[in-house]
Amino acid sequence: MNKFTNLITRHGFIFATSLAMFVHSTWTFNTLFAGQQPMIDGTLHNWIKYIMWLIPGALIAAAIDIGQVQTSSKLMHSKTWLRRAALVTTSTMLAIAGYYLQWFHLIHHMPALEFGAGLAPETQDRVRITRDAAIYIIPLLLPISTILYTMSAIGEEEITPTLQQQPTPEEIKQEVKETKDFLAKIKVKANGHQHHAADELANTVAIHSKEE
Repeated sequence: MNKFTNLITRHGFIFATSLAMFVHSTWTFNTLFAGQQPMIDGTLHNWIKYIMWLIPGALIAAAIDIGQVQTSSKLMHSKTWLRRAALVTTSTMLAIAGYYLQWFHLIHHMPALEFGAGLAPETQDRVRITRDAAIYIIPLLLPISTILYTMSAIGEEEITPTLQQQPTPEEIKQEVKETKDFLAKIKVKANGHQHHAADELANTVAIHSKEE
């Protein structure tokens, strides 16, 4: 649980984009696999039917989103070129899947929008193609932003240590205590050796005195 929390904290942008895609991805999966969304009229039977329709697609969408977050995190901290190449391929495939899922949802929900009353007919004709391109551009924004964010953070771990690598105050206190205990033991041993040497010297002097 702590690992997952740290992942969200450190890579909140990727988690947020994945969460934003979750609802649309869930609808796409459920519609393709189980047909149209059941109508909800407040009865228990229809609620159960709706939940059973919702769960499979939600699980698949969550798996893709979690995979995207995990892959992006591993890619940022990867060291070898072979591992990076594998993770880039995985991240790209997940981004393409996310794009298609958003595109599929959009083309079935895009409303018929009218141009503003102040827009001249000639201008409307010129911008109509650009407006209609929204069905390709809008679904691309979240996946491409995730990829760009991930690429920009590759190698960051090597330059700036993360909070996980820095010792906590409790760890610092424990290290100081262990160091003090170690030094105290050395001092005790040193004092013991000094007393032992003094006793041996006194015994030697006494023996010589008796011999004389």
